[in-house]
Amino acid sequence: MLRTAGILLAGGVGKRMGADLPKQLLPLGGRKVLEYALATFTSALDRTVVVAHPDWMEAIRSIADFPGVIFAPGGETRQLSVFSGLLALETDPPDVVAVHDGARPFCSRSLLERCIREAGLNGCGIAGVVSRSTVALLSEGELTSFVPRDSVCLVQTPQAFRFHEILSAHRAARKAGEISATDDSQLYLSTGHRLYFVPGEEFNLKLTDPLDLKFASLLADDWVNGEGFPDTGGV
Repeated sequence: MLRTAGILLAGGVGKRMGADLPKQLLPLGGRKVLEYALATFTSALDRTVVVAHPDWMEAIRSIADFPGVIFAPGGETRQLSVFSGLLALETDPPDVVAVHDGARPFCSRSLLERCIREAGLNGCGIAGVVSRSTVALLSEGELTSFVPRDSVCLVQTPQAFRFHEILSAHRAARKAGEISATDDSQLYLSTGHRLYFVPGEEFNLKLTDPLDLKFASLLADDWVNGEGFPDTGGV
């Protein structure tokens, strides 16, 4: 049986949200934003690392401090925050680790488990959705060409990896002077690994600005704790 762990990124300060609190601590449907993903991860995985900004660590602990959860300090960039979470697991490493943005509250247990399963089989499982819109390339205010939309994947998290492989990819990036990668699958691909697609979920949205939060608030009442939306089977 695979030994599993998750890294929940809660280290951002949410400047684009325009709130006094980081977005992972904002109220959503009677809970904090982070509590949704936390419930999913702790129900499905052996351990979960919550990576938090040092200024907000105590506030994060107040909602996440229970068995199976450990904490790590966030770094200056997303990449460094993930690396901090990986190091927190290194002394007792899992077989597979899933990295997820704490500001994506509506990740279902089904999606997380599918990513974990793919990583166990093939090294990684990357959630994403195929674009339903026409996609064009943009350069200096001009649309220069069009890309077949069925060949475009809008990448999400969770992203699951064999632990030692993603840790090695992060170490290689740091050795090369890269500290600002915005996506772990980019680092994994750069070290020669293949990326395996796992069909994601349209409602697995990332909360970035106030409009996202308003939309999420309309969905929150229908969310079944960790399992998804009942009318869509988790999708």
